[in-house]
Amino acid sequence: MKKLLFSLSFISLISCEKEIIVQPTPEPQNQQIRLYGKWLLVGGSMYVENLETHSKIKYDYFGQAQTINGLKYGKKDNCDNYGTHSLPFEMIKLNQTTWSFYQPQMVPGYGKFVLDSDTLNPYGFYVTKNNWTVVENPQSIQSDMQLGGSSRPISAEVYSYSDSIVYFYVQEEYTSGCNQNYKYISELKFKKIESW
Repeated sequence: MKKLLFSLSFISLISCEKEIIVQPTPEPQNQQIRLYGKWLLVGGSMYVENLETHSKIKYDYFGQAQTINGLKYGKKDNCDNYGTHSLPFEMIKLNQTTWSFYQPQMVPGYGKFVLDSDTLNPYGFYVTKNNWTVVENPQSIQSDMQLGGSSRPISAEVYSYSDSIVYFYVQEEYTSGCNQNYKYISELKFKKIESW
């Protein structure tokens, strides 16, 4: 497994047991995948944990000719209701959805996040030494908010250095239904298609 390290201008990668984002080390790294650029969605899953029973379920977003899904999960009337969405950020399309990350001028600071090449309506992308968060555009007002005034923290793991494929983890949330509480997170597999 690989550990994903973040620095001001690139993601450095080193070998270890668990893949998480940590503060960079000054040692040079052999392999790198730069975060900033355009990524294409090539797969994805949702992990759901029942907080009462501690049982865990993995749902694949795509399969059996399904190419569109949503990042939300709900539990109503004893039925799973996963794959819903209420915001454009939450709708995912296999081999169509793109995420583009633009570097901030300084860290901590705001860069841009562009969903599906919509450069006219970018989101904000807040970067600190240890965290990445997709946020409302810093110039947005209540009538044009794209995330409902919320934010989406993002973390990442490397899947393949040679193919520039990374798992992004997003939409970690809690919900309840049928007198049970649940936690879920989306694991989205993206391939780097442009760098800048």
